[in-house]
Amino acid sequence: YYYAGLCSEGAMVFIRQRVLGKILHMNAEYFDQPESSRAKIVNDINQHSGALIAAPDHRLVFFVCFSSSFFACMSFALVTKWEIGLMGLGASIVLVVLLFGLFILMTNLMEREARESRTAELALEMFENTRTIQIMAVEGYFERKYECSQQDAMPLRNKIVVVQLLIYAFTQSTSFIFGLIAFAGGARFVFQGELSPIAHYIIGLSIEFAGCCLSYINPTFPDLVRANTAARIIYGYFDLPNEIDVGEDKVELSGEFAVSNIEFAYPARQDKKIIRQLCISASSGQRIALVGASGCGKSTIVALFERFYNQSNGIIALDGFDHRKLSLRNLRKQIALVEQEPVLFPGSIMENILLGCGKISIEEVRDASRMANAASFIEDLPEGYDTEVGSKGRSLSGGQKQRIAIARALVRKPKILLLDEATSALDGESEKVVQEALSVAAQGRTSIAITHRLSSIKDCSRIYFIGDGTVIESGTHEELIASNGKYASYVKAQSL
Repeated sequence: YYYAGLCSEGAMVFIRQRVLGKILHMNAEYFDQPESSRAKIVNDINQHSGALIAAPDHRLVFFVCFSSSFFACMSFALVTKWEIGLMGLGASIVLVVLLFGLFILMTNLMEREARESRTAELALEMFENTRTIQIMAVEGYFERKYECSQQDAMPLRNKIVVVQLLIYAFTQSTSFIFGLIAFAGGARFVFQGELSPIAHYIIGLSIEFAGCCLSYINPTFPDLVRANTAARIIYGYFDLPNEIDVGEDKVELSGEFAVSNIEFAYPARQDKKIIRQLCISASSGQRIALVGASGCGKSTIVALFERFYNQSNGIIALDGFDHRKLSLRNLRKQIALVEQEPVLFPGSIMENILLGCGKISIEEVRDASRMANAASFIEDLPEGYDTEVGSKGRSLSGGQKQRIAIARALVRKPKILLLDEATSALDGESEKVVQEALSVAAQGRTSIAITHRLSSIKDCSRIYFIGDGTVIESGTHEELIASNGKYASYVKAQSL
């Protein structure tokens, strides 16, 4: 039991690590699918990998032990008096066929429950968004929603309970049925003098004990069914296609790029093109900006640069290389992205800045923090760079989190810096500080800024106005104002 327990725990840890590793390497298209929700994946990893320990732990030992005893007793009966043994074996076959049918039925019901039940997912979503639920005072609504989710799952769970009871009834009655068959069926051999009463008694006990062994297997049966269901779900993750990353791994970029006639539609909506014949370019060290209405495709361009998706037509050339021919690791090491909502992980400020950087000196971290306007507030904290940021960086303000995210981008020394609405969620004072940091960060490297606040991009080398997934007009701030087009109307609307 001790070693079986160690085996099961080790197997569970191994499976969770493998599934997590597989999921982390999936592309963005996978996560866009409704069945790939974060709550479902977390539930599958925690619940179903736990159910799998029923396979290698002491329950399987229990199952094997009594199965072996059953075959030993039945073999003894067959060898001693094959006619009586055959009666017991026939009863065993009938019972096993019934149990196998119930096993299939129960497996199907449990798989259906795993597919249809959103109870665990809903609970996880509520716990992750507790603050929003409380702010909106909708606790009662979500309680009722959770209750409805439970009620919707009840008919299916009731069917599972009925099947479990049938399995229990069949297995618990086996010793009596087997005993009755053995003693009643063997009595005529005693009356005919073919079998002594002692031999009859021993054979009867042997067959009855075989029935007992089957009944003792019952407690392990539901766990093994759950393990079988869990295995189908968990190994479904292992069967996901690998994203093969075999591109160039040694190419050093200068930051020059040219986007030529690219087209793209999200996999979930192939009928609606988000990007249409789009062309933009920048020389090494240039600062360009993408502006336009919400939903025009600006953030999609960033996603294509990072290769979260691949364009259907056209090419994104980095220093003349098709960026799809660079390895993802090499590409993403040389492109840094600062988004509207910075993501910080539990741990210290230092750990968050150094995330994925390899060997970086403390002085390089301090330099990146100074460029990001973060060094002053970090060094004023009692624990400095060792300060814990908390879950999602909740111990810091929005501006502080954004500056740490900028420092994390700069410490990697990227050749291209992508800024996707990096200041839009900040108040005026924080925006000013962060904007100063972004201006410093953009110096000496190619940068693409996406923003609705046009005051921050007036000094860009080139501004592209995007509409319906393509470039409507482009030029410097002064040139676009002079042309009195879409960009000029946006500028007037913001009273610049």
